[in-house]
Formats: sequence, C-alpha cells, structure tokens
Amino acid sequence: MRGSARALVAAGALLLLLPGPLAAQQPSASDEDASYPFLTRQGQLLFDYGRFDEATATFEQACATPEGAADFECWRRLATTAEKAGRVGVAISAWDSATSVSGGDPAAAGRELDRLLGAYGAVRLVVPPGRDLPTVPGLLEFMGMLIDPAAKAYIAAVVERVGAEGLDRDEIWLPSGEYRFEGLSFVIEASAASELVLPPTLVPYRSRAFRAAGGPAPAGLAGPWSLGVDVEVAAGGTPGGGLGLGPVGVGGRVRFGRRLGALRLEVGARIGVTRTASPGGEVERSGSALGLLGELDVGVDLAPASRLLITPHAAIVGGSTGAMLVGCRAGEVGAAHVWDGECRLGSLAAGARAGLDFELIPPARVGRIGIRIGLFGEALAAGLVAVPGDPLTGAEDATLLRLSRWRFTLLRGGLDVGLSIRL
Repeated sequence: MRGSARALVAAGALLLLLPGPLAAQQPSASDEDASYPFLTRQGQLLFDYGRFDEATATFEQACATPEGAADFECWRRLATTAEKAGRVGVAISAWDSATSVSGGDPAAAGRELDRLLGAYGAVRLVVPPGRDLPTVPGLLEFMGMLIDPAAKAYIAAVVERVGAEGLDRDEIWLPSGEYRFEGLSFVIEASAASELVLPPTLVPYRSRAFRAAGGPAPAGLAGPWSLGVDVEVAAGGTPGGGLGLGPVGVGGRVRFGRRLGALRLEVGARIGVTRTASPGGEVERSGSALGLLGELDVGVDLAPASRLLITPHAAIVGGSTGAMLVGCRAGEVGAAHVWDGECRLGSLAAGARAGLDFELIPPARVGRIGIRIGLFGEALAAGLVAVPGDPLTGAEDATLLRLSRWRFTLLRGGLDVGLSIRL
C-alpha cells in the first residue's frame, strides 16, 4: 500500500517547503527567531496550549530548515501536530519524509504512514478559472458512522475549520466515507484521490487589490464584474461667465466595469441637470441645461482592510453639457431687422475627470453589494453647436448672426454616492 501511495503524497510533500497560512501572517523574524531551536520551542509552546493550527505552521517552518530536515524528531512532531490540527495531508507528507531520515526510526514512521493511508483518502478541489481558495465558510458533513475516536476528533476539527474559514487547501485528506459540502456530495476512498469540481458560488472572487504585506485577506465577492448606480452633486462654473449657468448641478450615473488584477476598468453614462438663468437676471429666461456625458474610467484598487477598497481613478469624458444661455444677435431672413438678446443653444464637450472612490463591502458570506462614495473633479472644454446662418427655433424666419461666446471651459467638482452590484 505504501509504495502505491507514494505518487499521491509526493505533491503534498511540497507543501512542507511553504509557510502555513497562519505563519504567513506573523511578523518578519530575525535570524535567531528563524533558527531551528527557536522554532521548535515556539511550536512546542503552541502545541501545549492547544493551538494546533499555529503549531503546525511553526513546525513546518522548523522542518524546512537544514537542521530540521535532517532531524527525525522534527518530522515526528510535525506529523503528530498536523493530525491534531485536522491536516492529515501534512501529517502523511511528514511521516513519508521521516522514513528517509538517517538516525531516526523509519520502521515506526512507516507504520504511522501505513495507518493514515489505510484510513484516509484525499479529495482534490478544482476551482473555477480566475478564482482562488478558500471557499466560502460552509457546512461539511460526514454521511456515515464512525467508531474510531481519533477519526471522530479529526473530522470534528476539519468541520470546525471549514465552518469558520472554508476549504483552504486544494487537497483535503479525510477518513474514508461519503461527505457533503454545501449540497455537493463526494466519496473518499482510503489511499486514493478523487476530484470535486466547485462552482463559482462556493469559490468567491477575491480582489487582487494592492495591500500591505501580511494584511487581511480580501473579502469574497460574487465576481469581477460590477454594475453601479450613483447619484451625484457637482459644483463649479465656467470661467469668464456669460452663459447663465448655475453653480450647482445634480445628476445620476450608470456604470459597468470589470477588475483585471488590481485595475478597475469602467464605462459609464451620466445625466445631469444644472439651473440656468439670464446673466441679466431676467426670470422669464430661466431654465435648465440637461447634460448627457459618457466616460471611460481606469482606476487602481488599494485595500487597507478586507472589506474596504480605495480606488484612485481617472477618466476621459465626452458628450453634451446641455443647452446654454448665451448672448447672441439674430436677423430676419430677407429683411434688415436685427435683434440683440440671448439664445439657448446646445453644446458638445470633452475632457478629463479624476477622483477617489471608497467602496465598503458589507459583511456577508459572498459580497454582492458594495456601498460606494466618491470624490471627483473634472475639466471639460466645450463649444456651442451653432454657426452664423443657422435658423433659430422659436423665432420666425430668424437666423443666427453672431454669438458673444463660441467656446467655454467647464470646471467642477463634487460628491457621488451609490451602490455596486457584483456579478
């Protein structure tokens, strides 16, 4: 049995060269703290306090040192601790390594290896493309009956960890029998490996946002795509005046985006209304400018916390800022009549927008809704869509002769608040 299982445990042995998930969160250690004697003492202390997950990670580090790799006792401690932590795959790899350490007891290590391989098998988890373990925390159930107290305790440890952290390794060792995880059934056979294909609903997308080394793990999200709806308030104006444009506007925005690593790419459309009035204060000329703009936005995600994204971003913007009130001269077609007054004319604009978004992911097993608050500023170069000779709506047989302004710049900044739905 042992010879046929060598290929199965060979890949698991590579895990011993990597720090465990808890060890990876520990601060950088000095040379003395990374020494084999120190790690052995630390692992034993954690073991004595019943902190088996942390003790396993520490003994993995200890056995990865040259001194520990040649010490039978290091592998024995790692195997014993890993089994108590519910990580039989690590224990099997440790006993397998112990059989080839000179000066130890390879026969005893072989018996322990055969014991585990005779009772346990592996399930290899296949995750959807672009997603990484762990899965969502969930209920792992053993569908049979166990008599062995050690196997019962082992399953209890695994169930507790999966309920708190999800399935966090791509190969899980369990006592032989039938299991169910969140509605998915699978069978474990001793000394064998099976595959379990996990759906995207159980393996959430995790942002690749930039974060501090050793920072908290990113929250699980429904996917890299997002659909957002925002309400915005903007304040600003047109340097030089002469357009009767109010200082405050309100609007809404719809955006659709995708995360590519730490990059956020979004396309959006927004509509906004800004009050307009005659620069001379004529109430009868009051109205509003209804603007419609599209944008292409690129941002970089930063994650100071697992459920908070801060995204500095910039966008190119284009469209219409609405109908402006502008001083004009008009003339009657075929006559000498000329009028000086104001015309309401449409506009086209293009420019850039920059801002800073804060997105909070409320606590949930899978984050589907994000609450977004953004600050922004933009500068648009715009022009009125009219030339001399154009007919004027609302004036019989009148054409445009001259405008007081043809081009203008719109500068504004503001606040937007909305929701992001993860897809």
